[in-house]
Amino acid sequence: MNSAEIRILVVDDDPDLLQGTVHVLESDGYTVARASGGEEAIQTAAAFRPDVVLSDRDMPGMDGLEMCRRIKGHPTSAEMFVVIISGTHTLPEDQVSGLNSGADGYILRPIGNRELSARVEAFARIVRLTRALQLKNAALEAAMAKVKALSGMLPICSGCKKIRDDRGYWNQVEAYIESHSEASFTHSLCPQCVQKYFPGLVDPDSGAV
Repeated sequence: MNSAEIRILVVDDDPDLLQGTVHVLESDGYTVARASGGEEAIQTAAAFRPDVVLSDRDMPGMDGLEMCRRIKGHPTSAEMFVVIISGTHTLPEDQVSGLNSGADGYILRPIGNRELSARVEAFARIVRLTRALQLKNAALEAAMAKVKALSGMLPICSGCKKIRDDRGYWNQVEAYIESHSEASFTHSLCPQCVQKYFPGLVDPDSGAV
């Protein structure tokens, strides 16, 4: 996943800080949207679906902490990675209150462009790792579903040993298992069947030809 696949929403009521932050992140290759306040950020997040929300803490109306609570409290946006940034609330207890609001990170201003880029890239790595784990979990769930398809009671003919599928069709055992799992078959004959179909070819006691 490259930087352009990471979507970032920058929220700040200071137009100069907003523009400067957006410029840094766009220069790093991210897909960036902007909002100038908490209410606008909620609406933009719903439409833009960012992976990371980078928001100033102090804003008129809805501040960054309340915006974070709203985002994290809604099931459609709870997985968004929210980072609070502040140049006035920089004490340890300020950072604790920010994290307690649901924020996933807290950045102190002033911050240089290179440090900002490095910190955002660290957050982006977490997003990429989370997505990779989600894909692996989806693949595991699909594999488990195939395993479950072969569990339980299977209707099998006592004569020809065909298995009836969910649509009522009778299938050879090999065909049924191959279609419901990753298994494949090779064919051979056990010593008993060789003796049955080719008598005298195999010593029944030793199994040797």
